[in-house]
Amino acid sequence: MQGTRVVIVGAGKIGRGFIAHLLWRAGVPFTFIESHAETVEGLRAQGRYRIEILGHPAESAQIDRFAVAGWPEAGAVITAADTIFTAVGGNQLAAVGRSVAPLLAARQQARQDSAINIVTCENWLHPAAELRQALVEERPDLAARSAEIGIAEATVLRSCIEPTAEQARRDPFTVQAQSYWELQIDRDALVAPLPEVAGLRPLPNFQTALSRKLYTYNAASATLAFLGVLLGYRYLHEAARDPRVLAVAQAVLNETSEAVCRRYGYPKDEQRQFAESALAKYADPNLLDPLERQVRDPLRKLGPHDRLVGAASLCQAAGIVPRALALAIAAGLRYAEPSDPAARALQTKLRQEGVDAVLEDVCGLSPDGELARLVKARIGDVDRFIAGEPVL
Repeated sequence: MQGTRVVIVGAGKIGRGFIAHLLWRAGVPFTFIESHAETVEGLRAQGRYRIEILGHPAESAQIDRFAVAGWPEAGAVITAADTIFTAVGGNQLAAVGRSVAPLLAARQQARQDSAINIVTCENWLHPAAELRQALVEERPDLAARSAEIGIAEATVLRSCIEPTAEQARRDPFTVQAQSYWELQIDRDALVAPLPEVAGLRPLPNFQTALSRKLYTYNAASATLAFLGVLLGYRYLHEAARDPRVLAVAQAVLNETSEAVCRRYGYPKDEQRQFAESALAKYADPNLLDPLERQVRDPLRKLGPHDRLVGAASLCQAAGIVPRALALAIAAGLRYAEPSDPAARALQTKLRQEGVDAVLEDVCGLSPDGELARLVKARIGDVDRFIAGEPVL
């Protein structure tokens, strides 16, 4: 691990299947820091793994030239690093911050003049702020060194999924991934140069780009998924190819795209192409993306600033009535997968306290407000949608 300059915290599907792939193609050495002992031991023993690019086999690769560390040995790795990427899942960010804080404090003491960037590659609301808060709570002395520690958010638009049974038999660390090669990063939050890697794209006004992605890509995927589950589909591309589901998703994108253009000033043709690229991605049959992954944790995904309710609120602020989004939210309220703790909690709250309590406590909506009334008016339309009746 000597000479390591880049660290990826988290050797899961995004860490292995996207961040590592970009670094490997650029010839930049990197080290995974991973808490799962079996993953550490397995990757070390193999020294390589496969990335299969769906629909583009010529772009597939065998990834090597990397190191792997567990947390007990992570101190030297962090001290040597100039850039850290996190790819752990947003619900693990605070724990990562607590683990990284003392190592980062030691690095800053050992390398007095050395700034470092941490790039959060998480599908999560305000991950940079959450990580910084965890760092400072664990080590208050880091607050005085905030100018030396850049924490920048990134948008992850490459989907990475589990290998097939045959691929896993040959290599259990195989990742299937989409042919997407750009990682947009908050340029204004960086405090040092990033490694020279094709695909890393620092952007100004990043929060605008992040909101656009959330209210386009994530709003579309949530709509497809919540409706697709109700029709018994298993994969996202199946839902995206059902004309009834697709019509609602397109209506959602019409609403959100108009709101995005009015709020953030994107040209309409550019936003239309961006929205079309989202639907094309989700309809790709090469991408066997389980709907269960897309609808998991509905308490978060129905939150007031997230992909559906947040998009609907943006529409209202722009003078647009979010009828299609209200239908998608109503469909989300129906998600009842018993193996998902958040879905169980959602359904328990609905049964015991009623829809007004869910709209207020989960979605952040006043039960008597315009959007809440619109969602409640659409609840019956969910049954009509399932029955094949017109709902748009």
